[in-house]
Amino acid sequence: MNDSPEELQPTKISPYSHKQSTPKEASPTSSYKPRNSTPESLLKTKSAHKTTSTESLPAMTNKANKTRSGSSKLDPSDLPSTKPRSVSSTNKGDSPERHKPRLSTPVKSDSPTDKRMIALKVKPKDESALPEPWLLTELTEEQKEKINLFRNGPAAEFITPEDDDLQIVRWLTARKWDITESSKMFIESKKWRKTENMDAISEWIQNIKPYKFLTEYFPCSIIPEKQCPPIRTRDGYLVVYESVTEMHADILDIVNLDDMVKFHLYCQELVSKSLRRLLAEEKSGTYAGIVFVQDLISLTISHLCRSNYQMFQVFTTFDSANYPESIRRIFFINAPPVFTMAWKVAKNFVDPNTLKKTVILGNDFQKELLAVLPPESIPKVYGGTLDWKVTGGGPIKGLKKFT
Repeated sequence: MNDSPEELQPTKISPYSHKQSTPKEASPTSSYKPRNSTPESLLKTKSAHKTTSTESLPAMTNKANKTRSGSSKLDPSDLPSTKPRSVSSTNKGDSPERHKPRLSTPVKSDSPTDKRMIALKVKPKDESALPEPWLLTELTEEQKEKINLFRNGPAAEFITPEDDDLQIVRWLTARKWDITESSKMFIESKKWRKTENMDAISEWIQNIKPYKFLTEYFPCSIIPEKQCPPIRTRDGYLVVYESVTEMHADILDIVNLDDMVKFHLYCQELVSKSLRRLLAEEKSGTYAGIVFVQDLISLTISHLCRSNYQMFQVFTTFDSANYPESIRRIFFINAPPVFTMAWKVAKNFVDPNTLKKTVILGNDFQKELLAVLPPESIPKVYGGTLDWKVTGGGPIKGLKKFT
């Protein structure tokens, strides 16, 4: 995602043999070695209307990958595109193309001709304030009509009982309530989910070799093994803590990008399920995305290698194409001075709407967190009363590569 991108649609991933038995364990072939050089530069993303083939990102119908075996990989040099397609593995060395930005949803004005669309309303002069939840009762007649058009248009055959009106509003908002574009985005995501069996990711993710390692090592509160108690905002919506910089800067030396992407998507699915359950049980008729707290206390210059930027770009590309409007507010806390340099590059991959929801704080962040989270939802290490903290990360020296 660039400063002026279209939403990128991720290419297909190839989960390990979730329709078969677990592949035979391979013997480790190499020991951990510090990365001495950055990987090859990223592939140039081709125009959205062109389609090529690849061996590194095979489609499910690819003859060479019919068995969906553990030997398939997501090539670290491949970048997702705006359509479900494969990327040629021969075009290395170029930077991704830049794309046009998605504008934010218009907000109601005093003009009688202004057509108000549902919007996330932020209190003025307070970037930390949470956007108000979307309320089903506040939908206008125009919005309701567009939801009906969406339901009865090309997307109709892909809509499931879980896709209630407020879920459809997420896709419409992501494309400025354009029926054609939002339907296209929705359909492509649904096809991707079916092809990759995303509804069963909790089952097949266990077949990737670093699964057990990552459930302990990946520092995110949503992972069940972290045993995080329910944490909510002051108005009762979902909060997720993460401290990704606790991971070693050379994590890709032992876990390949393909598996890191799959595990990231597993975490996204856990967030989505938790959010749906909360909204169904406690917040019926409303919708608000998650408040995401990312602790950057361990960020070093070593984390800013090209391969880690690339991993971050792939993560955000999948997220923006398949989990629209899922963020309510992102707090980066304990941001060191080096993050200023990192953010200048990283924000090019982030959707413009997500950038507007991002708040960057140093080590004096307690006031901002307490404004939106009750003390019992803030770990003691951050100045709250919650007797829990996200765990994970640490050194990887001596660990062998998961092959």
